[in-house]
Amino acid sequence: MSTGPASATAKAGTPADRGESLASAAGGVRLRVVALALDPSEAAWLSAVGVSVGEVLVVLRHAPFGGPLHVACEIGGELAIGPSLAEGILVEAAP
Repeated sequence: MSTGPASATAKAGTPADRGESLASAAGGVRLRVVALALDPSEAAWLSAVGVSVGEVLVVLRHAPFGGPLHVACEIGGELAIGPSLAEGILVEAAP
């Protein structure tokens, strides 16, 4: 398997073998992005706003009724990420 940039956005693998989906992550925990299992345009947009492979995120809150997740990026920004995008952001516990 390639370890280049293309593999970071590949849809191969499932959350169980490549990380947990950000959508199911508990609030308040530091998480490192391990893969973006999204369309290339969605992955590019997330990278442009500070969410890329290797970035550390903290889920601040889950909006009710299936609304967005509010996350803080290690680089200092806060974002609201819709549920469908959050499903494709695979994460693992960060130190």
